[in-house]
Amino acid sequence: MTQNPTEQIAYLAWQLAQAVAARVERDVRRLGLSGAQSLALIILRLSPDLTVADIARRTKITPQSIGTAIKGLISSGLVQAAPSTTDKRIKRLSLTPGGRQEASRADEIVSCVTDDILAALDPGQQATAREIMTRMLERLNPDALRLPDER
Repeated sequence: MTQNPTEQIAYLAWQLAQAVAARVERDVRRLGLSGAQSLALIILRLSPDLTVADIARRTKITPQSIGTAIKGLISSGLVQAAPSTTDKRIKRLSLTPGGRQEASRADEIVSCVTDDILAALDPGQQATAREIMTRMLERLNPDALRLPDER
């Protein structure tokens, strides 16, 4: 039996994710960044010394796409890549001072989008939504929830 898609949590979550991504993408364009670039900057601000593969795992953006985003950030002087001390083939990424500034600006934009979304909920509903979404994400992509010093 076919269910109305608006009654399926997966459909609603997908639609919400698409709407949020489109809004963030639109708003970070003011900084001259793509959504993937802004996300990479924010992640690197919290967790320096990651690789492209680490960022791809956390974001579920393909390694090729996040690699392209990172190359643009390196060319813009916002990110630097240095060989790993344990394996010279692996490049560790970190923010430049300009990258830290842009990461802060991108984070402010994401916070504004978040505030706008959460305005539809009272504080109790916000806490419940965060808890439920975190539990579902733990099941589907626990890498997205790793703390900065966890790898």
